[in-house]
Amino acid sequence: MGAKAEKAKEKARKQGKAKKQATEDRSAQGRPADHRPFFLGRSSLRRRGWTDSGILRFLGEPDALAPNPVVPSAARMRLYDEERVVRVEATDGWRQWRTQSEHRREANRVRAEERAQRHAEQIAKYGKYAEMASHVANR
Repeated sequence: MGAKAEKAKEKARKQGKAKKQATEDRSAQGRPADHRPFFLGRSSLRRRGWTDSGILRFLGEPDALAPNPVVPSAARMRLYDEERVVRVEATDGWRQWRTQSEHRREANRVRAEERAQRHAEQIAKYGKYAEMASHVANR
């Protein structure tokens, strides 16, 4: 058996153990062993106020990977167990991070609006000069 085949076999064995452990954990939590978790994708998490950095910081690795239903050749979708997400969202650390994140987003939005306003004013100013210069040149 080749090295790649052995690695694949070892990986499958570890995944089987992880699934068995997850089933035992669910049973210990009072849920039926055949309980199927509800998964949230990254877009669902973003609607709940998460950012990419927050997902990495608080959730880490996804609980499941699924093929992309729109573009099968695209990267697999990262899915997170809703119960785990809710537990993380209930922590003080996450709440504090979310508040700070919202403040940063608002400050960035205000700065972007101010920058766009200054840019529009500069264009208007230079537009007048360009218009005046073309009138002088075309006499």
